Amino acid sequence: QTLSRERAWANIPKQQAPFAPPSEGMDGAKEVDLVYDMMIIALQSDMTRVISYRQPVASVIKSIGISLSPHTLSHYGSSGESRMASEQRDKKIMELYAGFIDRLKRTKDLHGQSLFDNAIVNYGSNLKTGHGTQDVPAILTGGGAKNIRKGEHNILPEENTSLGKYWLTLLQEAGVKTDKFNYDDKNLLEHLA
Repeated sequence: QTLSRERAWANIPKQQAPFAPPSEGMDGAKEVDLVYDMMIIALQSDMTRVISYRQPVASVIKSIGISLSPHTLSHYGSSGESRMASEQRDKKIMELYAGFIDRLKRTKDLHGQSLFDNAIVNYGSNLKTGHGTQDVPAILTGGGAKNIRKGEHNILPEENTSLGKYWLTLLQEAGVKTDKFNYDDKNLLEHLA
């Protein structure tokens, strides 16, 4: 049954991309923009409703003239050069992300609504000035998470809050019927609503 469903889906005409194929040797920033465009097309055409994307940090920093490695930038400590390069990287990555959000706002879905208005868009990292999964930054936007306040900086009151609680909250906001994510069975709505 699954195979016949996949064959039927393969024969459905797909939307054509509104841009030319990428050129060879594309730099990191252009690569990220292209992937963001493909994500928008996939969402707009309802080919998927969930996307996970890990930006190619090494090629992005190379495309803006930084010669340090991504790992070096994650451990800049008190090094002025590394810290400045880390800030340049963060600025470029946030510019690319902001462009993606703007395109989500301009693009209509199959029902004529903004993709942004119905999306839950999370941007996060496990890097600060080192590695870890506690007290990490997450940027949440989009109208799909209806019960979560947006547009503000929230610091959770519980020290070392598990990232699983955050993911559980987003899954439940997306309509996934689950009471648990990994080891976590409590969401964060009491702190984010």
